[in-house]
Amino acid sequence: MYKDTFNDNVTLYTLLNERRPNKEGLFPIRYRITHKRDKVFYKSGKYCSIKDWELIIDETKKGSKKTSISELRKEIKRGHDAIKVNINLVIENNKGSFSFEKLNNLIKKNTIDTLNAAFIAKINETKSDGKIGTSSYYNCALQSISKYAGNNISFSDVTVKWIKGYEKYTFSDPSRYYYPAEYAVFDSRLNNTGEARFPLNLEVNSNAPGMLNAVFNTRITEEGGDFSTDVFSVPLAPYRRFVGISVPDGGTMNKMLTTDTSHLINVVTVDENGNPVSANNLDVIIYKVDWRWWWSSGDDNMANWTSGENSSIVMRKTISTVNGKGSLSFRINHPDWGRYFISILDPEQGHSAGLSVYMDWPSYI
Repeated sequence: MYKDTFNDNVTLYTLLNERRPNKEGLFPIRYRITHKRDKVFYKSGKYCSIKDWELIIDETKKGSKKTSISELRKEIKRGHDAIKVNINLVIENNKGSFSFEKLNNLIKKNTIDTLNAAFIAKINETKSDGKIGTSSYYNCALQSISKYAGNNISFSDVTVKWIKGYEKYTFSDPSRYYYPAEYAVFDSRLNNTGEARFPLNLEVNSNAPGMLNAVFNTRITEEGGDFSTDVFSVPLAPYRRFVGISVPDGGTMNKMLTTDTSHLINVVTVDENGNPVSANNLDVIIYKVDWRWWWSSGDDNMANWTSGENSSIVMRKTISTVNGKGSLSFRINHPDWGRYFISILDPEQGHSAGLSVYMDWPSYI
């Protein structure tokens, strides 16, 4: 469709790769750059049929003026022109010589300017290469990043301090037992095109501590006995709303909270996509953990303790969140000290979160 030549024997083409259609039967549109004997293809992220491609490259044909065709033509042209500009910059800044390495660095700098964009580019790349499992792992990471930090994260913002700022909320509950279940969701033959469609009904334990990953292990066996396998995972939300809890500097022996001081418990509520949502009647309970149990146990056994006869409730309140945020204060007075477990439950949706904090007298900290 488009062809441009440059100094140092560089040529840029825009073409349709008719060798690798996607599941919808559409073919990828790619940019090809040749430099002397080297040839490199770049993805445009656009797909179309052979028929539509003919309408894109020949504006005299009937149907070539359709809105969808015209818009796709403009997007392809913009991509072609952007690469054209970058090729000229490489040659100009490199004393008339072209380099694929310098071009790639320039393209990444100009197009992948956020952390989110970098993840999206990697997801698309692994999908295009047929690495579905790897792609799903990157997608899980992207969803977590977007959930807590937004959809436009600058690389300059990603510092150790920035990362720690999004680690402060706990969305899991160590006082809940959860055992992953393994079962077959499909066991049958593929159709003539090597595909199969089936309803997916995942059974999730009602005691899930938070967001889960559904791991799929696939095995396809040929009639001759040969087989291939793939493993991939996707995020699974067992609840429609999640509650998170944070206590400043709580939860470690080296960062104890002081008695005789009011401390703030911050609470957030989000939907399965990480968007803030309001919630009412959240149940907050603070337990005093018996010192014998504390000395010999960890969070792994917190479920036993909070449901046992020896659990001691020192405070219980009901709070609400507005636009996903809420808070309450708590105070432990002298001479009490030791370990406390803070639990918050959303009774409407069923999700809960909890964490442990350590209290001591000011003179001992």
